[in-house]
Amino acid sequence: MNRHAKDNLLFALHRYAERQDENFVTEAFGHLLRFLLVSARPYAMAILRMITGDAFFGGVGEDELVDVDTQFSHEAGRSDILIVTAMRIAIIENKVESAVDVDQLDRYWGCPLG
Repeated sequence: MNRHAKDNLLFALHRYAERQDENFVTEAFGHLLRFLLVSARPYAMAILRMITGDAFFGGVGEDELVDVDTQFSHEAGRSDILIVTAMRIAIIENKVESAVDVDQLDRYWGCPLG
């Protein structure tokens, strides 16, 4: 193991996440988004715009609350990452060595999340 891998907390913790790659990626990405929203908001917003499209997060104000929740349970199942602003809701599904489930996406569309 090289020194950089040894000094990386996520790399060190991943060895305990046996058969939990998708959950590990979900929690790591959710943590990164929450961290960047507090410490480097422009970078967090750039990431959100890249993965959801400029039109979706492009209009979020500098002071607007952006909440990131992981493993969010709702009527249609459990979403990996739920991002909520005053006017927007986005669901991110992480896939690690699994195919996209179009039926899963269809169930989420229009599902009440409250």
